[in-house]
Amino acid sequence: MLFGNLLENACAASLPLPQEEREIVFRVEADGRKLRFTLDNRFSGELRTQESRLLSTKHEGFGLGVESARNIAQRCGGDLQYRAEDGWFRVSGLLHFLSVVYDVRCFEKNAGCF
Repeated sequence: MLFGNLLENACAASLPLPQEEREIVFRVEADGRKLRFTLDNRFSGELRTQESRLLSTKHEGFGLGVESARNIAQRCGGDLQYRAEDGWFRVSGLLHFLSVVYDVRCFEKNAGCF
């Protein structure tokens, strides 16, 4: 759900751009029970904020995707930050997990996990 919200926002923000300028970069790094991620996407315009929160581009009031993702990150003992500069929007976060389970099938060639 966390990544789904953020990826949906990144896609929506990129759509108004000409196709050749659309770009989304998603990075994930696992270290023991910590997961760090960044999601960068191109966008046009300015971020609108109020009370240090993003305002929605889809409706009146605050945006739900980033706030929902921040709440999930905080429930996992982590945090989420965002910033915009030079036509890029970046969300970065850190999650802490109580246990880690790896599905080795995802590391096998053509396993169909992705």
